[in-house]
Amino acid sequence: MQNVLENFLKNYPQVNVNQNFLLAVSGGMDSTVLAELFFRAKWHFSMAHCNFHLRGSDSNRDEQFVRQLAKKYNVPVFVQEFDTLNFAEMQKIGIEEAARKLRYAWFDELMNNNHFDWLVTAHHQDDSIETFLLNLLRGTGLSGLHGILPLRGRLIRPLTTVTRQQIERFANDNQLSHCEDVTNSDIQFTRNNIRSRLVPFLKEIQPQFSYLMGNTIEHLQGVEKIYQKAIQQICNEIVTKKQNSIEIDIEKLLKTESPSTVLFEILSPFGFNSSVIQSITESLTGNSGKIFYSDKFQAIKDRTTLIVSRISNDVSSVFSIEKNQNRVDFPVSLTIDIQQNDDNFILPKSKEIACFDADQLKFPLQLRHWKQGDFFVPFGMKGRKKLSDFFSNNKFSLLDKQQVWLLCSGYDVIWIVGWRMDNRYRVTTETKRVLKMECLNK
Repeated sequence: MQNVLENFLKNYPQVNVNQNFLLAVSGGMDSTVLAELFFRAKWHFSMAHCNFHLRGSDSNRDEQFVRQLAKKYNVPVFVQEFDTLNFAEMQKIGIEEAARKLRYAWFDELMNNNHFDWLVTAHHQDDSIETFLLNLLRGTGLSGLHGILPLRGRLIRPLTTVTRQQIERFANDNQLSHCEDVTNSDIQFTRNNIRSRLVPFLKEIQPQFSYLMGNTIEHLQGVEKIYQKAIQQICNEIVTKKQNSIEIDIEKLLKTESPSTVLFEILSPFGFNSSVIQSITESLTGNSGKIFYSDKFQAIKDRTTLIVSRISNDVSSVFSIEKNQNRVDFPVSLTIDIQQNDDNFILPKSKEIACFDADQLKFPLQLRHWKQGDFFVPFGMKGRKKLSDFFSNNKFSLLDKQQVWLLCSGYDVIWIVGWRMDNRYRVTTETKRVLKMECLNK
């Protein structure tokens, strides 16, 4: 145990003893041992403790213990209290997830405001094995089987090569007091069930289970590095990044060794689960038009591409433009100007600029999205044209259709913003005042 931090430095040279460390300390045995190791190594560290107020007086007991521990080591301590239950209810998430989000958001704030180089947690090898089994039961890709990584971003976990048994022995040998969390034995939590029932059963079958699993996880971490490099090379060939979306070339995707595997790696970071991704994979050779959803994103099967974008919250929204307004900043940027139709006026030819007979317009004008049945009279023509036909002729993708904005006067669509205006509201020789609009971000 005395050599744990020294060995960690050898494996991760980007970490050095002259940097500033923020230790997440709950008051439990693992984090107490971690703090003791840092103190003995004489590394410069501070401590951070979260009081989630989930265990009554025990939560306050843990907070006081950590404060006393900080005095013992003569190091700064940061303490934050959270209304975890209320946050979980507001976010409609589980208590464990709520606590995780709250603590890591706070840790990030502390790191940034106090110029810490590394956040340190006391996760150990048994935690890593439990994470492996938990992800295996939930269903996961290769990245879910690497256990808990020793270094990720600004987070380090120097105890991932150490077992819980070794930590217990060190704590007992050095008479380190700590706080017991009784919820760790509550088997209503899946991780606790794995810890108290599944792992002991596996150790009965294979006494060397922990040692073998530790080696397997270490091997998988190496395999994943090679795997991710190969996936990135494929993504570079088949994925195009747009301003608000990504487009996956379906033909190129289907030519890869395993399209479903590649698609899983691309889509899972957007929240698509394995069953939805399987449905998307099966749709790739079918007709276009299908839309699949995760909590925050949608995947649209278009003709030759799969388009992934964030679900818009304003698809059904209507935005008004008042008579004397000279600018619009949302949902699209527009400048608005009233000019006299005299000899000095020249009709612009840019698609990003539309000019209307101001006296024919009905205010407030409205900006909205397309809906089935919409039509307009294209500039320079006399007959009506369905917007759906206009979109098809101009090769709009399904995402393009969702994102385009329409300017309306009353019930009339007078401008497909940034594309084409309506002929009925055009500037003629009879026009006295011209309303000029310019789209700044088509």
